Amino acid sequence: MNFVKNHYWGLISITSAVFIVVSLYAIANSSVLKPYQLALVSSDANISSLPYIWETNIDTNLDTNMETSLGRTLNKKPLEQTKTFTFVTSIESLDAERLALYIPYYEHQLTLFINGQQVDDLGFLVEFAGGLARTSAYLLLQKTWFKEGENTIDMTVNTGDYVFGSLSNVYLGPAKALASRYQLQQFFEQDVKLFLFGAQMLLIITSLIRFYGRPKDTSAAWLSLVYIFSCVIGVNVFVTRLPIMAPLMPWFILLIPIAILCLFAFRQSSHNKPPYKYMKSVITIYISVLLVFYVVFDVAYKDLLYFYSLPLVCVLIVYLLFLYARNAWVTDNLYDAFMFFAFVLFLITFMATAYMKLMGIDFEISFLQVSKSSILVGLAMLLAKKQTSNANMVDQDAAELANQLALKTRELETIFVQQQGLAEKAARAKERQRITADL
Repeated sequence: MNFVKNHYWGLISITSAVFIVVSLYAIANSSVLKPYQLALVSSDANISSLPYIWETNIDTNLDTNMETSLGRTLNKKPLEQTKTFTFVTSIESLDAERLALYIPYYEHQLTLFINGQQVDDLGFLVEFAGGLARTSAYLLLQKTWFKEGENTIDMTVNTGDYVFGSLSNVYLGPAKALASRYQLQQFFEQDVKLFLFGAQMLLIITSLIRFYGRPKDTSAAWLSLVYIFSCVIGVNVFVTRLPIMAPLMPWFILLIPIAILCLFAFRQSSHNKPPYKYMKSVITIYISVLLVFYVVFDVAYKDLLYFYSLPLVCVLIVYLLFLYARNAWVTDNLYDAFMFFAFVLFLITFMATAYMKLMGIDFEISFLQVSKSSILVGLAMLLAKKQTSNANMVDQDAAELANQLALKTRELETIFVQQQGLAEKAARAKERQRITADL
């Protein structure tokens, strides 16, 4: 209890400070980009402003015509949602610095037209499930595409069959000014994700080697399973390189409850307790129910996610937080205290990111990746500390055994010398008795 009492408010203060700094940075960053933001003039779906979030799936089997500044365009593919956004900007002189177009995040196919001419296809995926592998765009624009005075920029957005994605504001400005924003965005959206994926793979290999060398340590096996599922869920980092993986991405999200159940087992094993007896049964039942609903009853993925997986995830997270908080408060357990505040930090950053997205605040830094990096580093340090503590305990026990062995050796040597002296005395006494008898 002393640990919690001494550090509870400190941890809360740190979490609050991170949230405030992140919020201030997002607001300040939004104001910096504001002068370059393109104003939305019209849209074919009565969208008044960006950013915009697609939340519903439009199911239509009929081809439809849409009226845009480009003329009448035909929606050729069924079961897709296509919108065209029109922006108007004024160019005073074509001798100025080269312009660039910057889109902080999008999750769809984008086709760009400038003054009626198609200049680039920013197509991301043919069919995208949304929310899993958002990307950003930075496009250098040719001066020949523009004219002095008023210029029209049209952007056609095709969301595909799954409509869960979003589109940020669009910025047009000097290439150098927007390049730094794009590079920062790419670092947090791609490089940090790759770092996390590689770190998790390294942790998996380390845990499996540890379990192979010491099969009794089941905590290493459960931890490796947690991060195996985490890597599978986070494999979307490779979607931009392997678009063929896109259809599988939504289904990986359904594995989150299994990862949390493995985390339960890891918690038990880390406390030198056997995992719950029904853990394997629960995992088997969860997978079986998914297969039955999807194969037998033909339940849609969206319904499985919203009415089966996500409610189970919420229940498991609340119960896990309760266990961590109770154990940290009662037994002053450092691991449980760290995991509790790690969950709290992750939930706060998740809600902050969702809030800024809904409020239309464009942010380059993926705060979820920052919090996950911090949690992963903290967990690695905690495990390293535990391993070091165990190694120090083994070294201390070995030193004590060596000292006890040396002490026993000296005692045995002393006893041996004493016995040898007694034997010599007995021999001399016996020899004197023999000589006396002879005399």
